[in-house]
Amino acid sequence: MILILSEESEVSTQNVIDWLLYLRIPYFRVNETCRVQIDYLTIRNGVLDFKLSITNPFFSTPFSVFAQEIKGYWYRRGFFLLQMPLILGDNFSELNVIKEGFNKYLVEENEKVVDFFHKYFRTIPHLGYFHDNFSCNKINNLYQAQKENILIPDFVITKNKSDVELFLKDNPFCITKGIDRNGFHIKHKISIGNLAKLVTTSEIKKSSTRFNYSFIQQYIDKKADVRVFYLDGKVFSTAIFSQNDEQTKIDFRNYNDERPNRIVPFKLPIDEEKKLRKLMKKMKYKTGSIDYVLDKNNNLYFLEINPIGQYGFISNKCNLFLDKAICNYFKSKCHAGN
Repeated sequence: MILILSEESEVSTQNVIDWLLYLRIPYFRVNETCRVQIDYLTIRNGVLDFKLSITNPFFSTPFSVFAQEIKGYWYRRGFFLLQMPLILGDNFSELNVIKEGFNKYLVEENEKVVDFFHKYFRTIPHLGYFHDNFSCNKINNLYQAQKENILIPDFVITKNKSDVELFLKDNPFCITKGIDRNGFHIKHKISIGNLAKLVTTSEIKKSSTRFNYSFIQQYIDKKADVRVFYLDGKVFSTAIFSQNDEQTKIDFRNYNDERPNRIVPFKLPIDEEKKLRKLMKKMKYKTGSIDYVLDKNNNLYFLEINPIGQYGFISNKCNLFLDKAICNYFKSKCHAGN
């Protein structure tokens, strides 16, 4: 049985499940809205055993699963919402501060149990890792990439106007984007995006002297964006002709729904594939979406890795059948299905 940890709105998860059903590979899916209860966790005579009970809001009865039933694991976003019996504080009680402190202690204790499961699932055939979603660091990925002789754009991270002005002297065209995320949500109702934006000298002159740490990167006059999906050593790559549209020229994620960018299959040079495989193994990423840009001289510049990045749009446009490839990974590694 394949355990899938995902989110209700994650479309690619359902596409993979369709293939699991077709190939008769048993699975169970846990979304962020499910409640997970750990009935027991034990090691006896060197053998690990546990029982999980999952309550799904769409089903009336809980679903139970045992350790020996889980043959593979796919982390595709989301988290375990663990049922935690806490002591409820009384706002009028003099012991409320103690109760709050004890509640915090219990939460931290429970988090350690959940953390063990994330680490354990990494020891069985798996794709994705919960902590990659939060520990993935764009700066470190760029640093490690250049150590593997992968070309990257020059960049500076600073909170001083003078540093940006100095960087612009060597790089007249630059972009700025998030150091980590591409935006944030406010109470899951308001989304504020932070896509790449061109930085001009005139804008810097008008800006304040000091500001928050900002990521300023050399702008590459590109022929196309290159999106790669990596799957346990296999490399699937595509070219996105974003440069032909002013709306998507700086950042192809500023999608033009009325006139979408053309996306075609693309073959990375053999040496570049070798470097990428080495980098992904070094970073311990078994899967992920990788972004490059291809400049006018056919040089490839590495931009970033997203361990749980979207891949459906390149799979559909280029007939890569990545959902099937993910399913086949578990079929071969777990000896599941017919």
